[in-house]
Amino acid sequence: MKLEAGSIVRSLAGHDADCLYVVMHAEEKFLWVSDGRLKQAAVPKKKNRKHVEPAGRDEELARKFAEGRTVRDEEIKRALKLWKAYHA
Repeated sequence: MKLEAGSIVRSLAGHDADCLYVVMHAEEKFLWVSDGRLKQAAVPKKKNRKHVEPAGRDEELARKFAEGRTVRDEEIKRALKLWKAYHA
């Protein structure tokens, strides 16, 4: 699965292991991720690609990122909550 803005990833390493995040921005080696709570959209967390695994994709958020629209913390929290409920 290609990791790009709007993808949902699970952290594999660090103090946040097993946490879910939404990818805000992707580069070759690093991803900037947000959970809408501790790591907000305005100040996303920088994660090495090796330390995450793809978990899914939120089409609505991906569309917003592709259109260049702003994604709010509430939308990120909702997407992660729905993903957890559906995949639990």
